[in-house]
Amino acid sequence: MSLESKVRFQEYLSQIPIELAQTITLKNNLACNLYSKARLIELLSVKFRDKKFLADLFNKLTEAQGTGLMLVLFYKDEDGIPIPECHTLLTELFPGNSAEELMNSLVEYGLVLVLPSKRKAYSVSMDLRDSLIEIIAQKVVKELEVWSGEPHTIRSDHLTLVRDIFTFLAFLKKDQVKLTQENLIFKRTQLRIFDTFELPEQPLDDDEKSTEGGYPERFDFIYKFCTYKQFIQITGNHLTLTGKVINWLAKSDFEKVKEIFKFSRKHKGARLCGRRRVPRPGPNL
Repeated sequence: MSLESKVRFQEYLSQIPIELAQTITLKNNLACNLYSKARLIELLSVKFRDKKFLADLFNKLTEAQGTGLMLVLFYKDEDGIPIPECHTLLTELFPGNSAEELMNSLVEYGLVLVLPSKRKAYSVSMDLRDSLIEIIAQKVVKELEVWSGEPHTIRSDHLTLVRDIFTFLAFLKKDQVKLTQENLIFKRTQLRIFDTFELPEQPLDDDEKSTEGGYPERFDFIYKFCTYKQFIQITGNHLTLTGKVINWLAKSDFEKVKEIFKFSRKHKGARLCGRRRVPRPGPNL
């Protein structure tokens, strides 16, 4: 991770012109002495550390703005997504909107940064990144919980699974996942991942052979789905996200669940509840 990707929000505020700090303050309906940059930095730093403030701000975003933010958050390069690439992706997803205006609105909200030293990329400050990913994950979970289960063939286990897949992807974005010589996730990291799931599992003992890949059945299915969709890849001795995650996140939650359902039907040996063997795919599937 480069120094550029480690910039904190308060540090970013100290680098930008006072006019942009004023815009962020006014855009968020905050009251402050607009002519004192020190006061502006103090107020905005406190507010953006407040997860409730961040959650309320995220919930105010339009679908297109929310997608633009996720493009930046989940981009494969920690240094940020190149501005032309971001605009191209947004234009493809929302052809009726100006991608530049959408991203400028996120900059004015203070959620997306354009560092003065790196004007060709959008990024998110290091301290806001984890909070925003957590807020987005919680929002996905909450929205999926209210579904009535239509179509009827999509059961609650599918809904729980898509939430845990999202949680797994968010974990990969937030934390480096180192692999063993056999390209397996270390057991201590598996425990951290499983603890975040709605249906947690335990890593397999060395003498357990319930799956070919060395993972408990349900997580083996999650790993297999993410590999099949090319969301994840093995880079050296780490498991990392690919750029394909962005397009999947931009889909509606219903479309995500349908893909899970179709995949589970296509791979009939893959059970969602951890009762049967689920073969782990190779890294190049």
